[in-house]
Amino acid sequence: MHLSQFIYYMVSDPVLAEDLTQETFIRVYKGRFRNEAAMGTYIRRIARNLVYDTYNIIVQTYSIYKVETIKISIISAILVLIIMLY
Repeated sequence: MHLSQFIYYMVSDPVLAEDLTQETFIRVYKGRFRNEAAMGTYIRRIARNLVYDTYNIIVQTYSIYKVETIKISIISAILVLIIMLY
């Protein structure tokens, strides 16, 4: 299985898979291969960790967005009540 297919299998988004494939090769180039495992295993491990990191960032961003949306909804509801009571 090619690296781009491996990443696409995990993210199901062709554009994101392409970006993560490029980032994987950048990290492989900058990294230090210690020859403890096969090169393919090393590259797939980097790709897998990069996908996990990307999903963690997406989840954190969504959580922050959700909290902010709830705060805005609560403030809007309070303002509506104040207007109705006034």
